[in-house]
Amino acid sequence: MAGLDIQSITPGSSISIVSIDYDNKRIILTSSSGKFRSRPFSELEKLWVALSNSQAIHVDSVLLGSGSSRNQPETILANLPYIEWFKYKGKKHLSLVLGNPHRIGTLKKMDILDAERLKTELDSIDNQEQARSINNTTAIVVCSNIKHLSRYFEALSGRCCIALGEGLYQIANDNTNMLIVNKVLVPIVVQEGVYSVFDSKLEHSDSIPFALYNAVFTFHQEEGLKFFTRHHTNTSSIRYLEV
Repeated sequence: MAGLDIQSITPGSSISIVSIDYDNKRIILTSSSGKFRSRPFSELEKLWVALSNSQAIHVDSVLLGSGSSRNQPETILANLPYIEWFKYKGKKHLSLVLGNPHRIGTLKKMDILDAERLKTELDSIDNQEQARSINNTTAIVVCSNIKHLSRYFEALSGRCCIALGEGLYQIANDNTNMLIVNKVLVPIVVQEGVYSVFDSKLEHSDSIPFALYNAVFTFHQEEGLKFFTRHHTNTSSIRYLEV
């Protein structure tokens, strides 16, 4: 793609691929305003792995909103001949498709019927993944700067965070399944921090229940300790308190 002027999905953010720096593993480009920038290979590699293992990806979610001009890696991928784009839940998504349905250096929006079929599949996958991840949660991290902390945990663990929804990420290994949650999603009395989670069949009148993506958690303060319990019940029965 070196030497090509390529259009972005969002009008007005086109870029030009100037050269490929293999020694430093970076793509050199210019923005529509004429500014020189570079993007690391690792950014595109991370997106490619996600594309290869998913029906479709939202670039910002995969990259955890990291860096500036995040539309640039999206633009580079979208201009490959085996990538099509569509909107899902109001956000641009990229999908790896069979064959080469368009020329390199051009964009192709997915056919409406194909996009609708894919959206239905994504809805089913999202619901299953969210339920499985939340039901297996061993710890919840509550924070305000969720993107910064997610990148920090990625660097520490060497594993990728997965976006389960707006303000909700998961990072897991063989022994731990941790949710990183934006503070606005939990009751106001819950402070930023790391909380253990375990299943409970009991409910206490002085505890604070809340729903988190179709799972019910309760915040407890007991003998100076703070923790969450998880209940397998219908979220419609939950009375929301100061969320």
